[in-house]
Amino acid sequence: MIRTAAIGTDAPGTSPSRPGASTALDIAAAVLLSNQSAEVPMHGEAAPAMARARAALAALADHASNVHAASDYERVLLTLDAYIGDASPRASKAVVDDPCTALAEARRSLRALEVVRLTSLQVEILLVMLDNALAGDLG
Repeated sequence: MIRTAAIGTDAPGTSPSRPGASTALDIAAAVLLSNQSAEVPMHGEAAPAMARARAALAALADHASNVHAASDYERVLLTLDAYIGDASPRASKAVVDDPCTALAEARRSLRALEVVRLTSLQVEILLVMLDNALAGDLG
């Protein structure tokens, strides 16, 4: 069951949602999550790519210019974790200080996961969410 009423809304007593919030992407992500099959253990090339993607997304959130952009980057990370499920490895210990490098690593790692772990649609949703977070970070 998908609860679309809660997707993209703010908690009571908080400020209204930002303009341009990607509720359609949230709904698409929820649909893909509801159709998940049994968990598949992560192995081989998927684990390092996942760890690199998680580390890069965390670095982007840490270096975001505002709290809304940081939340958007974290939403990408949470969606990625939800797609992978319990098989998600910890983020790598590599420190990425440069946001441009982190962005390139996040994109590269997400594309690598398309080959070994995620569907093309899941990767495209994550990349669009990443682009939206970047737009909020730059804007």
